Amino acid sequence: MPIEEHVVRFDPMDAHDEGEELHAAAARIKSSVEALLFVASEPIETKRIARLVGEDEKAVALALQQLEEEYSERGIVVREAGGGYRFATSPLAREAVEAYLLP
Repeated sequence: MPIEEHVVRFDPMDAHDEGEELHAAAARIKSSVEALLFVASEPIETKRIARLVGEDEKAVALALQQLEEEYSERGIVVREAGGGYRFATSPLAREAVEAYLLP
């Protein structure tokens, strides 16, 4: 009896389409992810964000990465902490923040 071979072929177009879909999903949810980071009183896990915005964790991770890049040179940054993500003050604004908090 001949044994049938199963060959899995990689189609670069499938990967390209998946990448486009992932970027589109991240774009759709980015403002909601940003709002969740703003209102959360403590770090919020990627899994919870995904559930709240109705998207998979890969799209959330990409949206978080994009937000981290966008906020990297601002007074507020996206920081990974305590198993999740949150907004935090940037080291760039340290003097002003300390002057406010420690008059």
